[in-house]
Amino acid sequence: MKKNDTFMKQFEEGKRVLMKGVDGDNKAVKNAYEIFLKLRKTEPDNALIEAYYGSTLVLLARDAVQPLEKADKAQEGLDSLNQAISMDPNQKEIRLLRANVCLRLPESFFHCSQTAIEDFSFLLDRYKEDPSYLTNKQVREIIEDLSAAYQNAGKLSEANEVLQQLTQSNRQLEKKSEKDIEIFLEQVIPLHKDALGGNKKAVQDMQQLVERARSDYPGHPLVDAYYGITMMLIARDKTSPLSRLKGSKAGLKILDGAVSAAPQNGRIRLLRGRAAYRLPEKYFHRAHTVIEDYTFLIDQKMHEEGFLETNNYLKLIYELGEVYCRIGRNQAAIMCWRRLTNETQDSDFLHLLKLKLKSLEGKPAVEHIPNTESPTSILIRKAVRAAGSELLSWAEQQKKEETPRNRLNQKGRR
Repeated sequence: MKKNDTFMKQFEEGKRVLMKGVDGDNKAVKNAYEIFLKLRKTEPDNALIEAYYGSTLVLLARDAVQPLEKADKAQEGLDSLNQAISMDPNQKEIRLLRANVCLRLPESFFHCSQTAIEDFSFLLDRYKEDPSYLTNKQVREIIEDLSAAYQNAGKLSEANEVLQQLTQSNRQLEKKSEKDIEIFLEQVIPLHKDALGGNKKAVQDMQQLVERARSDYPGHPLVDAYYGITMMLIARDKTSPLSRLKGSKAGLKILDGAVSAAPQNGRIRLLRGRAAYRLPEKYFHRAHTVIEDYTFLIDQKMHEEGFLETNNYLKLIYELGEVYCRIGRNQAAIMCWRRLTNETQDSDFLHLLKLKLKSLEGKPAVEHIPNTESPTSILIRKAVRAAGSELLSWAEQQKKEETPRNRLNQKGRR
């Protein structure tokens, strides 16, 4: 068992290093070659190892200087990939590896575009039998690559047919994507609600669900937004102050990206706005985010479209007033709460609003709220006691990065 664990660690490390080599890192290619050469000696009958070994040889050929060495290494790599297919012809990963190598080798010298066509076609045929065989992203990429392989082989009519197939496939995948996202929302919304209530098991289930969705729909703004929320919930349950801060900031960054990708999506705005609202302003300085998202939702009258229930809509206006109050914009807070007095008949809520309005009587429209200690400064103190010099170094660096931003903000306020 221990031997298998060691083997898998080396195999995964080899794959990781190989991907760096694919991106152009020459040194990583040599390291990956050494890893798979050793694994090949240990497991001479392992088809997948043979395939990855062949892939490293092709990359060594790419980086070679002498033309003869390039040709020899590439042919040697191609031979290993062919050997891997003969050992296990139904292995998906091996088919993908060989197809991608054959697609990129010069057709005039190696004449292997037909091999790429066979591998890509094999994968798509399997997908037709079992839609779970490939992800949506893989299907699109394989169809595009199949068309390119036909072009390389000089079969232009077949290449055009495949492109038409891609258009049709994209329509089908879009419909499937919409349905899948609806199913995803049906699953993630109740988990999110339970997780907000402190259910740690719900956080774990939510993490697994969102990670699967991200794998199937990479770059989907709504899925990414829930991933950012999940990261913040995981951070919430951490015991280390530094882990809480870093996790929350990372989650917010992903939420910011989701809003940038789909600025008109009300659900994403609501997720980010609510997440930012729950964070202590004195630590995270995210009032502007809440104001931006809540104002968007209120101005768009999302409740009239059925997206927000009336109670949640009124809650947004109330919380917007709270946020204005936190940063000293008293007149804006008053306007929010006065607006609510005209939109609700609930006696308890009206009493609360009366108390809130009374608390701001006599205060200036805008008052200066003293800058509180930043989260990084707090961490510097806690890091010395809790985690030693490593965290202290990180926190000091963050503080240096934070200082120019603070100065800029102060200039802006002047």
